Amino acid sequence: MRQVGLLRWLLILLVGALLGTLIGNWVGEFVPEVGKAVSWGFRLDDVHVADVFTFQLGLTFRFNIFTLVGLTIAAWVLRHT
Repeated sequence: MRQVGLLRWLLILLVGALLGTLIGNWVGEFVPEVGKAVSWGFRLDDVHVADVFTFQLGLTFRFNIFTLVGLTIAAWVLRHT
């Protein structure tokens, strides 16, 4: 297996996860059990900075079964490139 750059590795995995999630959402319209997603993340509500401005910060990941399938296919593609 050749060395794959970190940026290329992350890009291929991200594309695999996104395509898997899109396919999972589409299939989930017809088979609701498949479309169920698990969410994981954090959220900071109303961070005040010296009473000058306020912002919200958060990051949430949603996974369904097809997200894992997409990641698996992306990992396979990485292994064979």
